[in-house]
Amino acid sequence: MPSPEPAATDQTSAARDERIAALVRDTVGAAPVHANRYRSTWAGLLTDDAVGQTPRVAGWVHRRRDHGGLIFVDLRDRSGLLQVVFDPATCGTDVFEAAERIRPEHVISAEGELTLRGAEHVNPKMLTGTVELRATTLDVLAEAETPPFPVDEDGPVDELLRLQHRVIDLRRERTRDALLLRSRIVRAIRDAMEDEGFLDVETPYL
Repeated sequence: MPSPEPAATDQTSAARDERIAALVRDTVGAAPVHANRYRSTWAGLLTDDAVGQTPRVAGWVHRRRDHGGLIFVDLRDRSGLLQVVFDPATCGTDVFEAAERIRPEHVISAEGELTLRGAEHVNPKMLTGTVELRATTLDVLAEAETPPFPVDEDGPVDELLRLQHRVIDLRRERTRDALLLRSRIVRAIRDAMEDEGFLDVETPYL
């Protein structure tokens, strides 16, 4: 039997990844947001519909880019990524100087107006790729040392190193998505079995 063409394999893989991504988004979207002084919504679910609102988001600094006068931060929480922009004209000097000191994996909370990105800056690979948060406030909730392996990349990492730093590994996109997908599948199985009248018994208690 002939092997599948590489292009067909790539298309199948891309379709599978998109289905998994959709399940992950649905799982996160169904999770309630308990508003507090750090967060009013999930960062990765903000889209064009929320433009003009002033949400507060919180999470890890996934990436930070200093473009000389503007600082761009990709903020990551369980729902995905959101670009946060620190402009001294908008946030003021004190907040901008604080943004200059943040580093990857610092935990921050920021509030500001959600605006549309310019057409040339749209990122089609992100659910939030058409919008950005123009920050007016910044709270650094926790600082972090340099991680033992990149969290913002999906390349191979030695398994022993991952297990030694499991808390860090759980922040990586692939690991997070696997856990969210597993939770969704287990819940669906439990719901289906309960609908059929089965009793859920944890065997150690037998």
